[in-house]
Parts: sequence; C-alpha cells; structure tokens
Amino acid sequence: MEREKTKTIAEEISNKENANGRQRGIRKVVVVVVVVVVVVVVVTVRGGATATNFYIVNLAVADCLVVLTCSWTHLVDDLTPFWVLGSFFCTFNTFSQVLSLVASISTLAVIAGDRFFGIVFAMKAHFVERRASWTIALIWVFSLAVASPLLFFRRYQEEHWRNLVESWCDDVWPVEFWVDEETGEQMAHSPLRRLYYMTVCVVLFFIPCLIMTIAYAVIIVTVWSAKVPGERISKDIKSQIRLRKRVSDLSLILIGFL
Repeated sequence: MEREKTKTIAEEISNKENANGRQRGIRKVVVVVVVVVVVVVVVTVRGGATATNFYIVNLAVADCLVVLTCSWTHLVDDLTPFWVLGSFFCTFNTFSQVLSLVASISTLAVIAGDRFFGIVFAMKAHFVERRASWTIALIWVFSLAVASPLLFFRRYQEEHWRNLVESWCDDVWPVEFWVDEETGEQMAHSPLRRLYYMTVCVVLFFIPCLIMTIAYAVIIVTVWSAKVPGERISKDIKSQIRLRKRVSDLSLILIGFL
C-alpha cells in the first residue's frame, strides 16, 4: 500500500516537472518569435527606424537572452540533485542573467528618458535620436561592468565521497573572520559580497524606478497642460483629448508595474 502511494506521488511529481518543462519551452518559443517580429517590423516598415523602436529592439534582445541562456539551466538544476552543467555554465549562467537584466532595466529607463525629451523638449528630440546607437552601446558596456564581478566570484565546486561526487555552484567572495566577544565564537562575513549585491539592487531597481516615475509623471503633466495657440475645430480638440488619455493611461500602467 505504501509502495503504491509512493509510486503515485513520484508519478505526480514527474508529470508536474514535465508540464513545467513544456511551459518553459513554449515561453522560449514565444519570446524568440516576438523578438523576430519586432526586429522585422523595425527593419522593414517605413518610418520604423526611430530611436524608440531601436530601444524596443534592444529591450527585446535583452529579454530573449534571459530566456535562452538562463531558463533552461534553471530547469536542469531543478531536475537534478547536484549541479551537472560544469564549470563554464556555473559562471556564465549567473553572469548572463545579471547582464541581460541590467540591460533590460536600463533600456526601460532610457525609453522613459527618450519619451521625456521627445515630449517635454520636442525641439531637441532629433539631437537625442541621433545618439541612440551610442546610448545602446553604453547600456551594454554598463551592463558588462555590473555583471563582470560574477566571472571571478562564481565557482563550480566538488566534494568527493567514497561512492558519490557532490557538485554545486556558489559564490566564492573573499571572507573576513572575527571573534564574537560575548560568545567567543568565530564569525565570518563578506563585506565585498554585500556591497556588490546592494549595488546591483540599486542599479536594477531604485535608480530605474526613480527615473521612470519622474519622467512619466512630467510627461503626464506636460501633455495635460499643453495648449495649442489659436482657434481649433472640434475634431482637433477631441483628438488631443484622446491623445492625452492614451499617454496618461500608458504612463500610469508603466508606473504601476514598477
């Protein structure tokens, strides 16, 4: 009876893992298709080669890298008791994940800045647009700088037992030891690791959220307070009202996701 129950539980777990694997595979295919469609639209559609569209392509590429380089390694790690992908993927997996995430979040912040200049400082929009390629290059250089420490402080490790080789992937940041005066126990901590992950948290969350919140808040105020001089017909007024509502709704949705 117990053996049948254990077998049933094992089958349920196996079916659930297979279902999760299929779902991740479907997500990969969908992401790749979306990225291809975005690139094709920007390249082929007349007037599609704008700064904002280039940023959207860059965002799509960054998100695609996350799916192609990270999700399958997490799936393998979940399905195996130890790390079986070796030293290269141990280092590259975390590095590429942070690289892609920083590039993705930075691109979102740049898109907010691009819309800010395009609406608030419309006269300077063409100057900013000519700098799109340089901006995208700087995004990836910055992302490489943020993710590069993981190439040195992420290591594949093994522990050999009599009939088993235990392997895992973990951080190996420099550790400082000190003795607790009250208990006399030796304690360990890694200030460099704490500093790095605090920096990544600020770069990935606080600064981009602040930039996007301020940019879209100013855009909403600017769009709603803008007035066109002279007399306008009813159609123009209705068109501007629809535009204001659309921009405001989009901005509020983006701020809500933050």
